[in-house]
Amino acid sequence: MRALSMMKLVPAAAIVAGVLAATPVVAQTTWPTSTVKIIVPYPPGAAADGLPRILLDELSQAWKQPVIIENKAGAGGNVGAEFVARAAPDGYTLLHAPTPVFAINQYIFKKLSFDPATFKPITVVAESPSVLAVSLKLAAPTVKDLIAKAKGAPGQVNYASQGNGSTSHVTGALFAHQTGTNLAHVPYRGSAPAMNDLVGGHVGMLFDNLFSSLTQHQAGTIKIIAACTPQRLPAIPDVPTMAEAGVPDFVSIAYFGFVAPAGTPDAIVDKIHTTIAAALKKPDIRAKIEKLGSTVVGNTPAQMATLLDAERKKWSTAIRNANIPQVE
Repeated sequence: MRALSMMKLVPAAAIVAGVLAATPVVAQTTWPTSTVKIIVPYPPGAAADGLPRILLDELSQAWKQPVIIENKAGAGGNVGAEFVARAAPDGYTLLHAPTPVFAINQYIFKKLSFDPATFKPITVVAESPSVLAVSLKLAAPTVKDLIAKAKGAPGQVNYASQGNGSTSHVTGALFAHQTGTNLAHVPYRGSAPAMNDLVGGHVGMLFDNLFSSLTQHQAGTIKIIAACTPQRLPAIPDVPTMAEAGVPDFVSIAYFGFVAPAGTPDAIVDKIHTTIAAALKKPDIRAKIEKLGSTVVGNTPAQMATLLDAERKKWSTAIRNANIPQVE
């Protein structure tokens, strides 16, 4: 009788185990069933904020759920990144950010409360080249003029940045190192206030992405004097590359992409990637992104992981060689 009871219990236990094992799979295949939140670790108006907004309607329609953006700025992107790192790994909280959050901040800030390498890559949405813009009050219409002015007044020519650890920060420090100049760093809380002070002549120069600088350059309120790319940029064909301007091997490109918290199931990551990649292939979406001075990427999670590894190696070496001090 006892043996018979045990025989009846075994199939029941197997059924329960099977149901429990299947539950995560069901959750993954039915995702999403509620609002998906995209965290942008910078203020509204920056490229990191503008790019995902282009995708919101497409994602919401594809997933049949609301998709919203929440800006959590601070500490060079670390505040928003930490929030996502601590979020539940269920696909409902994603991070959209540029290169510094994933590949630079760990070498600039003395201590991070999260490990950028543990995020699960989804896809790089776009890449945006850095350009060197100067204030009209600086009276340095070329890179050669800028270098001469900086060498003639060590420490008196300053450069703005989007904040400590930002691409604009490390690019400016790298420029000073490679040109043998002594430049004063003035960090801001985002691209917009840095650009405002450049326009006002309160700072002399700024390395920023083309998206943030192009409108002011076209309006004649600032002057872009070099592109930090291997080739000239179609949007500003008359502006030389940094190499053409006399600073060889000087390339700075920001990559903007989506990641999820560590532990997010691959099935959910793949579903998010598939939807974003499909949206990025649509001509109207591509046109909007290109209008921001960026180039659409839409690579795979594995390709994004490889790219971020290469960026970490590049910037850790550059930061060490340029003796960029760490910040709290």
